[in-house]
Amino acid sequence: MINTVKIWDRYENKCFNIINTALERDELCFPSNYSVIFKKRKYFSKEREKNIVFDLAVEVTPKNSEKYQLLWIIECKTYANKKVPVDDIEEFNAKVKQISGLNIKGIMITDSWFSDWAFKYAKNNNIMLINTSDDDYSIMLYRTKKFYIEKINLENDIENFLMRAFYKPKITWLKKLSWDSIESIATKILKDYSNTYSKINTKDIIIYLEEKYKLKIDLNADLCSEFGDNIEWCFNISHNTIYIDRTISKTSKLSFILGHEIWHFFLHSKLKINNKVYWEFSDSTFSILEQKHQLISDKDWIEWQANKFSSAFFLQKNIFMERFINFRRDNLWISSPEYIYLDDQPCNISDYLKTLDYLSRYFNTTKLAIEFKIKELNLITKTQEENTLFSWVTKFNNM
Repeated sequence: MINTVKIWDRYENKCFNIINTALERDELCFPSNYSVIFKKRKYFSKEREKNIVFDLAVEVTPKNSEKYQLLWIIECKTYANKKVPVDDIEEFNAKVKQISGLNIKGIMITDSWFSDWAFKYAKNNNIMLINTSDDDYSIMLYRTKKFYIEKINLENDIENFLMRAFYKPKITWLKKLSWDSIESIATKILKDYSNTYSKINTKDIIIYLEEKYKLKIDLNADLCSEFGDNIEWCFNISHNTIYIDRTISKTSKLSFILGHEIWHFFLHSKLKINNKVYWEFSDSTFSILEQKHQLISDKDWIEWQANKFSSAFFLQKNIFMERFINFRRDNLWISSPEYIYLDDQPCNISDYLKTLDYLSRYFNTTKLAIEFKIKELNLITKTQEENTLFSWVTKFNNM
C-alpha cells in the first residue's frame, strides 16, 4: 500500500504544478515576475513564537517592495473515503490568523468534498474552497450562490486567477439531443416505471427513482439558508441528491422543477463542468421573431433539454392530448376541440383560460407550464393577433 504521507505529497505536488503552470503562463492578476509559489513555506507566528509550515504559498511582491504585499496560504487535503471535516478548516483558519501582515488569504483545495459544517464555517470565515477531480476541475452542476465574501477587489482577482488555473473553460460530453430524442428517453423511463397511461404521482415517482437509481430526493431542504438567498432547488452530484426547498415543495412548481432536475441526473451528471463556469454563461436570448429561445451556449442547451424532458415526463403527450380534447369537447362544447382558435374575442380568450386552469389543476403544475406545452404541440391556430395575445395571456396568468 502507498504510504499516506506519500499520497498527500503527491496531491500537494499536483496542486503546486497546476498553480505554477498558470503563473508561468502569466495568467495571474499580477505580472508573473512579481509572483512566486512555494512548497512547505514557513511563516512566523507570534502566538507560538515559532514558524508554521504551510503546504503551499503564493507571494506577490511588487517592484521596489522589500516584502510581499499579497499572500495566499494554501492547504491541500486529499481523502479517499470521507469529506473534509470542519475541524480541518478550523485548524487551518487558526493558523492563517496567526500570520501577521495585510492581504492574507486562506485557501483550501481538496479532491474530496466538504462537509456541510465545513462549508458553512468556510463561508462565514472568508476561506476560499476549491474542489478538484482527476481532470483538474470540479464536476458540479447545481445552483449555489458563490460564497466568497468580496470585501476588496483583490479577492475577486484571486478567485478569478484560481478558477482559470484549475477549471476548464467549457462543458464537455454535452449531447445536443432533439426534442424527439428527449421525449423518447422520457417514454423509456416511464415504461420501466410502468406508467404511460395516467398522470404521474409525484410521491410514487420519487420512491421509484430512489429504489431503481438510488437517486435521493429531499423535498424539505432549507436551501435559502444553506446555499444562499433565492435558491429553490439543486442537483448535488456528489451526494446523488436532488434538493428542493421546502417553500415550494407543496406548490404547483414542484413537478416541473423535479422533472428538470431528474434530467440533470440522467444525462448531465457525467458532464465535465464546474459551477462557476456554468453559471457565468449568459442566459439564452429570446427571439421575438421566432418566439423561442436561441440555443447558442452550452448552458442554453443544458437548460433547454432539462425543460423539454420535464414537459415530456410530467405532461405525457398522449395523456395531455386526451385531457385537452375531452375537456374542451365535454365542458366547453367546442366542435373542434383539438385546436385552440385564439383571437381577441372574449369568448375565445375565456375558453383558453379555462383550458389552462383545468389542465394545471389536473396535472398539478403551473399554468405557464401548460401554456408552453400547448405551444410546443402547436395546438394554437395561427391568427393575426396570436403573438400579442399569447404574451398578454402569459402576463395575465403570472399575476
